[in-house]
Amino acid sequence: MRIGYTLSSCLTLKHSGKFLFLFCLSYLTALPVHGQCTLACNGQVNLGLDADCQEEITPALILQSYSGCMPETFLVTVYQPNGISPIPTSPVVTAQQIGLLLPVKVQHIASGNFCWGSVLVSDNLPPNLVCPPDITVSCTESLDPFDIGPPQISDCQAYTLTYFDQFTDLNCGDPTAYYTRTWNAADVSGNFTSCQQIISISAPDLSQIVFPPNLNGMEAPALACPNPGTDPANTGVPLLDNGPIPEGGSCDLFVFYSDLEVPACEGASAILRNWSVLEWCSGNIEQKTQVILIQDIVGPTVQLLDTLVVSTDNQLACTATVNLPAAVISDNCADTLSVQILTPFGSINTNGGQFLEVPFGNYEITYQVSDPCGNITEAFLFLEVIDLLPPVAICDQITAVSLGPFGTTMVFAETFDDGSFDNCCPITRAARRTDGMCNQGTDFANSVTFCCTDIGQVVNVEFRVMDCFGNANYCDVLVFVSDQIDPEIVCPATVTISCAANPLDLELTGEPFVFDGCGIDSVYFQDTEDLNDCQIGSISRTWTVLDNLGNTASCNQEIILEDQTPLIIQFPPDLDLFGCHLLADLDPEDLDPPYDSPMITNDDCELVATNFSDEVFTVTPDACLKIIRTWTLIDWCVYEPNSGSTVGMYVGIQTIKVIDDEAPLITCPPNQLVEITDNTCQSTLSLPDPTVDDCDFNYEISIISDFGNGNGPFANVSPGIYAANYFVTDGCNNTSSCTTQVEVVDAKAPSPYCLAGANAVLMPIDTTGNGQPDLGMIELAIQMFDLGSTDNCDPQPLLSFSSNPVDTLATFDCSNLGLNVIQLWVTDASGNQDYCETYVVIQDNSGACNGGTQPLLGGLVLDELGQGVSQVAVFLNDSAATMEITDPDGIYTFENVVQGLDYSITPEKDLDVRNGVTTWDLAYIQKHILGIEALDSPYKIIAADADRSGVITTVDIVALQQLILFLQDELPGNNTSWRFVDASYDFLNPTNPLQEDFPEVVNINNLVGENLGVDFMAIKVGDVNNSANPNNANGVDQREAPFSFQLSGLDLKLEAGETYSWDLYAQQAIELLGTQGSLHFDPTKVEILQVESPALTTWTKANKAFPSALPGIMTWSWCTGDPVSLVAEEVVFRFLLRAKQTTQISAVVGLSQILLPEVYSENGHRYRLDWHLMQPSENIGLVVRPTVFNQQTEICWPDEARLDMLEIRDVRGTLIYILPTSTDLPACLILKWSDFPASGIYFVHARLSGKDYVKRIILMD
Repeated sequence: MRIGYTLSSCLTLKHSGKFLFLFCLSYLTALPVHGQCTLACNGQVNLGLDADCQEEITPALILQSYSGCMPETFLVTVYQPNGISPIPTSPVVTAQQIGLLLPVKVQHIASGNFCWGSVLVSDNLPPNLVCPPDITVSCTESLDPFDIGPPQISDCQAYTLTYFDQFTDLNCGDPTAYYTRTWNAADVSGNFTSCQQIISISAPDLSQIVFPPNLNGMEAPALACPNPGTDPANTGVPLLDNGPIPEGGSCDLFVFYSDLEVPACEGASAILRNWSVLEWCSGNIEQKTQVILIQDIVGPTVQLLDTLVVSTDNQLACTATVNLPAAVISDNCADTLSVQILTPFGSINTNGGQFLEVPFGNYEITYQVSDPCGNITEAFLFLEVIDLLPPVAICDQITAVSLGPFGTTMVFAETFDDGSFDNCCPITRAARRTDGMCNQGTDFANSVTFCCTDIGQVVNVEFRVMDCFGNANYCDVLVFVSDQIDPEIVCPATVTISCAANPLDLELTGEPFVFDGCGIDSVYFQDTEDLNDCQIGSISRTWTVLDNLGNTASCNQEIILEDQTPLIIQFPPDLDLFGCHLLADLDPEDLDPPYDSPMITNDDCELVATNFSDEVFTVTPDACLKIIRTWTLIDWCVYEPNSGSTVGMYVGIQTIKVIDDEAPLITCPPNQLVEITDNTCQSTLSLPDPTVDDCDFNYEISIISDFGNGNGPFANVSPGIYAANYFVTDGCNNTSSCTTQVEVVDAKAPSPYCLAGANAVLMPIDTTGNGQPDLGMIELAIQMFDLGSTDNCDPQPLLSFSSNPVDTLATFDCSNLGLNVIQLWVTDASGNQDYCETYVVIQDNSGACNGGTQPLLGGLVLDELGQGVSQVAVFLNDSAATMEITDPDGIYTFENVVQGLDYSITPEKDLDVRNGVTTWDLAYIQKHILGIEALDSPYKIIAADADRSGVITTVDIVALQQLILFLQDELPGNNTSWRFVDASYDFLNPTNPLQEDFPEVVNINNLVGENLGVDFMAIKVGDVNNSANPNNANGVDQREAPFSFQLSGLDLKLEAGETYSWDLYAQQAIELLGTQGSLHFDPTKVEILQVESPALTTWTKANKAFPSALPGIMTWSWCTGDPVSLVAEEVVFRFLLRAKQTTQISAVVGLSQILLPEVYSENGHRYRLDWHLMQPSENIGLVVRPTVFNQQTEICWPDEARLDMLEIRDVRGTLIYILPTSTDLPACLILKWSDFPASGIYFVHARLSGKDYVKRIILMD
């Protein structure tokens, strides 16, 4: 078809003069070319958008006409003005297309035929404008639309919105005025509209005015200088409705103010601002004064050095002149500032300044800077006054030095000082040789050494003084060295030798000690003798020594020759002779020593003559014959006849009496007990002679007894009590008698003979009366176990099961099944008893006990001594359900064991690990380890392995010692208190059983019948001397030691708060192998600070348990493989005590039985350890106590004794030491062994309160 366009007409619609709509029709003619559907479109349609700014283009709007288009469905497409692409909202047009001519295509969907038209889009409606409602506002409020609200407006395209206000003044009314606000809106198409809003202004309220606050630091912060900013814009204005009050206008308010400034300190002031607000209409005024403070609250700025170091500058005093620097100061408000400087040595009011004589030290200096308003800033300067001045060195420039006796002289540096000093501190002096001779070197030291090579030389010495800060100064000294000391000579001590000795034997008389530092030339002596004819007297020996420089020295020695064995004469003692003696039989040669003649000893240097004379009296009141024998002895080496002196003459009187007027003294033998111990009931006995004391040996003894006359022997004496009378008559018919008693008793115990075991079968018994046996029981008589027991005197001795003779029957029941030990006691008429042991096996063959019979399995558990061990848990097949406990005899039995099975039997006992373990065991174990003495059985070796390691070492000793001391309660290595070995086991190497896998469990395979012989050897671990009690559960060894070892000490009185050293001394010598024990003390009254043992040199803190886990108890244990020789009076224990209360030692300290106090000697004896505490008054006498540990000897005497003299001499009598006596001497003298000249024997001779005491000291290398 062919398309063409034809414009017909346009229609314009208006309402009330406003343009509403323009509609134009263009006619498009469509010429059909082919098909049935014919379309005709309008050429242009003018479209005005409605209020929602969009419109859909419909087919009806574009089609002018159509025909043959079935169905009548069309597609409308609106294109961009270029006709190429559809608009995005097709077929709807929007405000986006206003003013555009848009091509429009209408197409019949079914046939595809289409036609074109166009649409011109326009906006012909004014904007939609709605004004805000009328409003009343304050005169101070903003009238801006953004504050009171804009109008509401909408339009399809861009628009402009404007307003203008018309003011109407109501002349002081309320409201005071109003505004008429007219809003105008016009869009880009020229469409226009408007509306109005009335805004009323309310009258102001003066009471609502808020004046600015005071800037005084309370209501509001004050202003700070400088530049405080006092303008009201900064300090505040009166406010109405939270805003500034406008001048005039609709509020009719006028605001004004005036200021009054009050000056303060420099840079600060106060402003009194008077505010006034005038309401024009009413003429009312509202006023208030605002206080504005301008303050200076910031202190000055100070810049100062941190540290100032100044040295002392005064040689005579440790002071310095200090010039303090000026600080750099400024202030933000004031120009006038003040400065004060504070120091420990004064203050000044200037910025910087000088201080004189400031002492050495460190100081903090304070600068205080203040402004006129009182603000203070402090700055600190650290002042350090140090000493950099060296000391003043003043030398003794020329010094003479003489060498000492050893050829050297050490001259201290101070010697060279002639007044050196320092201003601040003490100086140290040092010197050095500049040549380094005499092995001195050239380093400074506190002394300088000169030697023999310096003699005659001038030695240059540099002297140095140094203060405590290391400042030093120097000067030189010239030293002249000489040797002006004679050699030293010390003569031997005065020596006393025998008159027969050779005085030229220097080994007897000694040689002098000579010494010279620069060498000896020779030594010689010259003797001057003063001896008598017997070579008794003295020799004065002058010794002289000459040194290499010609100096000599001499000394004198006195040699005394004397009889060193003074003559000792013992005259014959008086003699009383009883009996008949002739005078001719009483000559000296007829008498026995010592009655025959004087005994003379030590007569090696004497010439002694002996004589005697007798004066005989035949009738005296006290004797039948009396001789006064006068002995005269003369030593011709001493005696001088005709001199009138009796020196050398010795006279002694001996009296000899012959007496016989008393009856003989007869002493009967003690009452005699004769025991019959053989198999007969009679004894053969003899009567012993009495003891007779008579001067006449010709006496006769007669005996008349119940047995007959004489001594016997008397045979066939039966038991009974008999009398014997003794008579004695001497040669002078003096007679005496006495009577004794003889008792003959049967002392032989019966001879018991037991059957070697027996079997007994329980008889079934019905105890319930139901006709069925429910118990097995049998009563056995003791006679069934007798195999013919006899007695020597009693033909029918009594038999019993115990020591009670009436215990003749024993009842056994089901509880006794198995092996039962039986004792067969035999008692004779004299009460003698003995017993033998056998056993009876109780069997239940009828099943009366358990309804059937099974065999028994059991045995014995014995220790090495054969003692039964009780309380052993024996397990069958390691089952606690089948466990038996051994009885006191060590017996255990398992009943009703099934035959034909395999069994293992394991004994265990882990009770009281300390049972039998003592320090004595440790000594034996230590000897075994050291190879001194081996343990003599394999069981003891197993017992010594405390930690079960398979070897015996010191670890075992330590473990057992900790048990003994109560420091541990169990053995290490999971070891148990007891171990057990199959008793039938034979060790392959009994000396080393620990290397064997010895059986501790017994295994039985295929049990057949009863087996009551499964025995074990019990071993108490730690007990190697078999002292353990196998039936003592608590393990305490109560056996009394057969010997006693005593310690002694003083029972001191303790004063509260004081500390004491308390010693315990040995009272006897012993070869000590070990000791143990426990001590109890009252910890509330005394404190043990330390325990030592001077005698036991290997004693350490490990030997004691203190502090102990047992309150108030101290335990100790010590032993050694090599015995320690302990001497009498040696300190064994030394305690350091502190008393908490005033008390006595004996009241607060004592031996305890928790660990038995014992001592063990090398000879195998065990001693009970005791002590005796003496009061000081008991200790009268001299006590000498050696202390090996301290290598010293204490010589003590009682406090109350008066010491008159004490001296020590060697065995030759040479005086070694003498103690000067005084009233304030201590009660003990302590001498170091090094004080004695050599080892050996020394004698201490002391006289205490007039009584002499001599003690011996033995010193060994």
